[in-house]
Amino acid sequence: MNAIFEYVRKRAVSTILVSYTVFWAIFHWQGIYTTIFVNQDIIYGKYGLLKNEYVNKYFFGFNWSNILTIHNLDILLGWIIPAGLAYFYIWWLPRLVINPAYKREINYKKDRELEKLKAEKKRQDEERKLIEKQTATEEAKIELANKKAEVSERNPVIGWQEEYREFILNENAVSSFDELLEIVYSRRSFDINEDIDKIRPESLLLVDIWGLTKIVNNNRINLTDKGKYFARLYKASQGKGVKNE
Repeated sequence: MNAIFEYVRKRAVSTILVSYTVFWAIFHWQGIYTTIFVNQDIIYGKYGLLKNEYVNKYFFGFNWSNILTIHNLDILLGWIIPAGLAYFYIWWLPRLVINPAYKREINYKKDRELEKLKAEKKRQDEERKLIEKQTATEEAKIELANKKAEVSERNPVIGWQEEYREFILNENAVSSFDELLEIVYSRRSFDINEDIDKIRPESLLLVDIWGLTKIVNNNRINLTDKGKYFARLYKASQGKGVKNE
């Protein structure tokens, strides 16, 4: 405990001495400058005094023969004012300026951290709402698809209508389907053995992928119900009638 007290005492004394010395040097800068940098010959030639006599007379010396002089007052103030400034700097400046400024800085950092946390929470809330909205949208799409599937099971034509709108935009599929229709409706079916050279294999594959044809008796290709439905819509769009089988 004594060691701690001694350390604090030394630091306090050191702070006082350093502060006082700095303020004293500021008030006596002319005397210090003259002592260090001005040549004695210049002083002697101008004032007829040695450097130490000149400095003591004009900057640091106290005239004891006539105490009540302006010179003595200046010398006295040159020692008292630095002491007052050192006292203010050590004890009052921290209370009036440094500590309030430090507290303000701490509060500013706290406020900034609080604003940062609020902004982060707001961002997380917006992301959560966006995810919830996207999830709700996906669930609605799934529900709509399920309803369409249920309706299609009860009435396939409803599903075929949606598929036809996609089909009619596929130029390769439409071209392949048109090739097949020319053969099927001219012969009422497609004989694999006789008509295979009349259509490209990729065209047969494409209409089969769309589910528009079926193989009958291992050698004939007929239109499925879906294919007949597509054929009616396709021919109707071209202004041509289609025979019903």
